[in-house]
Amino acid sequence: MQCVMPFIHMNIKPNETATACWRCVEGLGNYTENNLEDIWYGDQWQEFRRQHLAGEKPKACNSCWEMEEAGIKSTRLTCLEDYADQVEALKDVEDLINPPFPRDMEFRFGNLCNMKCRHCSPKFSSQWVTQMKKDPKFYKDAKDVSGTGLNFSISQLPEDTMQQLKSFAPNLNMIRITGGEPLMHPMHHEMLEVLKPYAQNITLEYSTNLHYLNSVLEHWPLYKRVICRVSVDSDPSTYEYLREGGNLDKLVGNWNTVKTQMASNIESKQLDLHATCTVNVLNVVKIDKVLEFWTKLGSRLHVSFVQYPKVMDICNLPNNLKDLIRERCHIGLEYTKQHALETSSNRLLHHQTQSIEKIIKWLDKPVNAEFDHTFVKWMRAQDKVNDKCLFDYYTEFDYLKDLYYENIN
Repeated sequence: MQCVMPFIHMNIKPNETATACWRCVEGLGNYTENNLEDIWYGDQWQEFRRQHLAGEKPKACNSCWEMEEAGIKSTRLTCLEDYADQVEALKDVEDLINPPFPRDMEFRFGNLCNMKCRHCSPKFSSQWVTQMKKDPKFYKDAKDVSGTGLNFSISQLPEDTMQQLKSFAPNLNMIRITGGEPLMHPMHHEMLEVLKPYAQNITLEYSTNLHYLNSVLEHWPLYKRVICRVSVDSDPSTYEYLREGGNLDKLVGNWNTVKTQMASNIESKQLDLHATCTVNVLNVVKIDKVLEFWTKLGSRLHVSFVQYPKVMDICNLPNNLKDLIRERCHIGLEYTKQHALETSSNRLLHHQTQSIEKIIKWLDKPVNAEFDHTFVKWMRAQDKVNDKCLFDYYTEFDYLKDLYYENIN
């Protein structure tokens, strides 16, 4: 099979569709029209599995194919390794077009979020929605940069979603929880209550900016395991520019609270707390500082890559900046090596090295979009609504000043 996810996993999105994974862009059923079990065994999902069994490459999976073309280990390949035991178990399933209902699910509650990150969109942030509704010019600029229409509405899962969850909660092994910002969403607490009777058998995995803890520290110790991927994306000097609405001191404070109050859970590996970085054209030019900051906090840095809008994809940067980034990748690694010697954290060094290697490979992807003019237009539009200036935070882009200030009104 091409990928294991269509056979073991269901991703529930707030646009009323269920898909095979977080990267799959094609809906395989509408959960407002059919229940989740009917969707799992429905025609669309069956055809999707058939394509993967036949070695075809569905367009819905282009994100992974693009990664692999760039020499990057894709989500598809990672999942084949991570779920090797389930891949093996599927060999005993007689009808792979209709495998057993999944024990691994992801719920994206909606786009409710406290931030308006530069590389994000209204699909994932209600703050972007608010901005676009009150500023038609900003919406037009965003639409021009994205090259597609933008749906700017507040989205969330239907209220009866948790009722459906009750029916298959006893058989679940893992739940991934994303947003928006899942820890600020009312549905999150409801989900934890639904899962509570079965918590000892379930692993929770979050993607969060960790600005809201609420009551999670009371719930997390009940679960078999908790994986908490904290979106950071930046170093201290650029955090407020890149992650509009965020507060780095609050993030670090909550990070330390979790580490202190759940120290025994971390020691036993019941809690996995680590930083993630969505690599884009802004944070990558300071990757050495990003790596240094999170290495000091003792966190490995997991990386993923912005692919849309294309102007935020690092493969489209000019060659002079790519050369600078390669230098800074090595500077960041040298710092990590020294840190590893002083703290005996060889595992951390291994993780950071892998992340840097991925970034360098991604830089070598073929250019797929014009950069200078589109980037200036997009940063200038965001600077105007956020009352900030690109060059106060990123001198690496000073060569674009003339273009930035040209015909500015």
